[in-house]
Amino acid sequence: GAQGISLQLRDIRFLQGVSEPALLVRRGALVVCLDPVNAIVTHAEGFMLVPEGADRVLEPLLAKLREGPADDDANLPFEFFVLEALLVTVITSHMQDVRECISEAKKVLQNIRKTISSRLLNRVLILKKRMNEVLDAVRG
Repeated sequence: GAQGISLQLRDIRFLQGVSEPALLVRRGALVVCLDPVNAIVTHAEGFMLVPEGADRVLEPLLAKLREGPADDDANLPFEFFVLEALLVTVITSHMQDVRECISEAKKVLQNIRKTISSRLLNRVLILKKRMNEVLDAVRG
């Protein structure tokens, strides 16, 4: 049960108000904040807090957790397995966002070479905004 876990209500509230990546280590629990996934991990359970619309991150995370640890990591403590799954999933999501921005930037640059129009300039501004959002998410 919860015996030996020193998680406080303030730790749970911390998950709601934090905007930067954070890891709180408590006796018997880890509190993990990695936008868009926040989690509380104990030696036997993981509780994920994911905002609406973040299914793109949640589904791969759940799949990774269902797979279980690789054979060579069979003795890895549960907490580390969940932490690894969280990190890999969030980093993979950020990498996908960066690849999408790169792809869109290449398309925009090809079109700029052909013709410059107000529609194209608008796409450049939208892309710049998206790239800044991705950069902010990666930075935390």
